[in-house]
Amino acid sequence: AMRIAKELPGFKKFDLWRTPAALVREICAATKGMGQEITLLRDEVSRHDEEIARYRALLPVWSRHAFQEVYDDFHLPPKTRTRVRMSADTRLFYGLGTDEDVPPYLRAEGFVRPRAVSKAESEAFIREFVSVHLKERSAREPLTTATVHDELHYVLVRKYGEVIAVEFAYSFMENVEVFKDDPDFEIFERVLCGHVHPDLYRDQIDMLQALEKCCTAKAVSPSPAMNEEPTRQRGQVLISMLEAILRTMFPEKSDEMQNSLRRTLDAAINSTPAITKKALPDCVWVDELFHETKEGDQTLFVEEVRRQHFAEVMACIPKLRHRLQEHDLAGPGFVDTQLVLSTLRDLDPDIPDGVRKMITCTAFNLPAHSQVLAYKEKRPIEDVLRSISTQVYYKPTNIWIQPTDDALKEVLVPHARQSMADARGEWPTSKIVRTVPNPMRPQLSGADEF
Repeated sequence: AMRIAKELPGFKKFDLWRTPAALVREICAATKGMGQEITLLRDEVSRHDEEIARYRALLPVWSRHAFQEVYDDFHLPPKTRTRVRMSADTRLFYGLGTDEDVPPYLRAEGFVRPRAVSKAESEAFIREFVSVHLKERSAREPLTTATVHDELHYVLVRKYGEVIAVEFAYSFMENVEVFKDDPDFEIFERVLCGHVHPDLYRDQIDMLQALEKCCTAKAVSPSPAMNEEPTRQRGQVLISMLEAILRTMFPEKSDEMQNSLRRTLDAAINSTPAITKKALPDCVWVDELFHETKEGDQTLFVEEVRRQHFAEVMACIPKLRHRLQEHDLAGPGFVDTQLVLSTLRDLDPDIPDGVRKMITCTAFNLPAHSQVLAYKEKRPIEDVLRSISTQVYYKPTNIWIQPTDDALKEVLVPHARQSMADARGEWPTSKIVRTVPNPMRPQLSGADEF
């Protein structure tokens, strides 16, 4: 009875203290009408299919794509649906108008003709815009949400011209909405909405480049007898070394997040055979692990790293809000500079004093070289948080760090053993397990570096 109540939906837990005969009667009464109910549901599904076919026949030819879009929303997986939808939909956009609240690159009256902008083209534009244009703009002035919109309008007009820039902008923004399950589009949408600072995207690029560079530096190479592609310079890293790099590069990640990275690494290996194809045992190809397809898709492992980074940065403002609301001694809903400075240090003990002062000056709209503690005005908490989220890239100091050889040694070699040997000047008197080379496993050059 308990198994039926657990495995079959719609059943309540049975009273095990009742007699077996009573239990059998109750189960029979509960399952008596299931066959008839299943038959009725199947008939209803058949009637709905016939109804959909009749509706489809009534639609004119020029509206078939609209019906197909609705049908795909209910019958196809999200990624498949968005790709079919983008390739088949050729309807015109309706202009958002020319009001001041409309971004300058979307200001248009009437209808706007769509352009064929693929996912890969949109992703390449995002990376070029953030890595090149926003970087140059940030060298001249601090980046804010308003400056991002102005720079995007300037880049589009300079690249495509006035008319085509508007058409590209509408098609591009539709891609941002349709493919928002991809980290690149999700982050860019949050940047345009003012929820995160534009430097978050560049920080992710630097983080991935540092991770790939470290994996390449610690890569092993097969012996000449095992090297089947001598003309191709590739690196393969041990999975154990990769896990040590993750623990060293992300020291503040919880065990749950680290386990999630390991699971997605295993899932990426199973879903992308090229990662381990012709590689040494327990190794993965570094270039394949960080490879990007023509459509801009990355491996499951890289996407998980980016999602965790995005979630950790997004959690900073809610944590700051909660801590400020607990200690708002300046009045309900108001804070002063001293409270913001102390709260930033409590949340992140490793944050530099200069960064704390810069964040506080931005939160209270003060000049960069002003005396923060001398400013006694109070400001609402929400205004302070809005200024920080839109004008400053606020993140944990140790959200990711550059892995060093010493840090990797502490992970790969038991730290306690090293400290005892250094303190006593000798190895600890404990049993040491002897090992011999495995003759069935190919020799790895550079594998014993640590």
